[in-house]
Amino acid sequence: MASLLVGKPREEWSEVHRSIGFGRCKENQQVENTMKILSFSYYDLPPHLKTCLLHLSVFPEDYVIEKGPLIWMWVAEGFVHEKQGISSLFEIGEGYFNELVNRSMIQLVEAVNEEAMECACQVHDMVLDLIHSISLEENFVAILDKNKEFEASSSWQGRSPRRLALQNNDRIMEARTDMQKLWSFLSFGCDIGKHWVPLSSFKYVCVLDIHTSRGRGEMKRHHLEHLRNLLHLRYLRLIGPGIHDEIPEEVGTLKFLQTLDVETRNVWKTLPSVGLLTQLLCLRLKPMVQTVPDGIGTLMSLEELQIAYVEHEEAEPSLRQFVKELGSLRELRVLRAGVPPRLSADVRLQVDMVESLRNLEKMEGLSLGNMFSPPAPADTAAWEAAGFLLSRQLRQLFLNWVCFSVFPSFCINPSRLPNLSHLSLYVDGIDEQDLRILGGLPDAQTSVSSICV
Repeated sequence: MASLLVGKPREEWSEVHRSIGFGRCKENQQVENTMKILSFSYYDLPPHLKTCLLHLSVFPEDYVIEKGPLIWMWVAEGFVHEKQGISSLFEIGEGYFNELVNRSMIQLVEAVNEEAMECACQVHDMVLDLIHSISLEENFVAILDKNKEFEASSSWQGRSPRRLALQNNDRIMEARTDMQKLWSFLSFGCDIGKHWVPLSSFKYVCVLDIHTSRGRGEMKRHHLEHLRNLLHLRYLRLIGPGIHDEIPEEVGTLKFLQTLDVETRNVWKTLPSVGLLTQLLCLRLKPMVQTVPDGIGTLMSLEELQIAYVEHEEAEPSLRQFVKELGSLRELRVLRAGVPPRLSADVRLQVDMVESLRNLEKMEGLSLGNMFSPPAPADTAAWEAAGFLLSRQLRQLFLNWVCFSVFPSFCINPSRLPNLSHLSLYVDGIDEQDLRILGGLPDAQTSVSSICV
């Protein structure tokens, strides 16, 4: 209730109270009154926030929704609109996300990884019930959940919803909807090995998000046949232990693809044609890759990149090329990269990385790791001589790839990094002057606790 009133003049508060119309005597009146507040809060939202909140109905109950992938999905759906003075659609979408948090329509949860570069949210059960109901009324999304009766499926007949979400349900044909008219298809915890609909069925789909579960069937190469026909695809996310370890070469034909996010238990063997995806804004490849495809330096629109190299004989040439090309990705805001231990101590590679990072002036989050191994030694003076400077926009810095000989105060200090709130790095030792510098950072407590000596 407080979040509903906070943006309104005090003289309007009593009018809001009357509009909600609280009851006094009925059973479950407290629940009904709460639902009235939530409903009023929803209809008080501006149109763009209504759409983004309704979209959260595609996720299962109690699902932890990562902020980054969610915002990229909003961008792909066309929910995020350009704003004068802000060049990044993600930044605008992040503003939408924060507004929903501030209005208590979604709840923040703890970081989903140890680096705190990711945050996530959940939708309260009562809010989820509300947006499910509104989504059904407005034909916004069709949901098949095996844990619930299919009372809603009959209402889809003749209406052809544009979004379909399967939740723990293998019987996709029960959707009774025209797949060719779908814009978005999402699947959570379903058995991909059963009743899979060929991708050729999704003629106009722009969002394809598939999460498999252990023991529920694996996604094989044949499941991705006809991928080349999804000409409108802007968002492709494949998550789960059953995801195959090779991306078909035809992914390079998806000229409008903005987000490619794939995660499996296996090491990615080949990533052909990714360099052809010139509209790509977000590329996440987890857990590790053997080689990086040629042409990653041509992805000039890329804003987020997550990639880690496995210790492999074929990795070295592509890694060296990747580090050199990194500096040409001037729009990059978030970078998470892992370096094989054998190459971490390579001085030439360290210098090339320093030179590339100096060019990334929009960087807000940087994480360089050393693949589960101790950090490699780094001569702080050599890094300073090579021109080690970081973006003034940087908010999160996790530099666990190397261990500095002394604290790099020439680069990490309040005047150089005024927005820094999270810091983690290794140094051989810190003195009193270094501690004073750390104390001057915006979040000194976090910074000091993150230093590993």
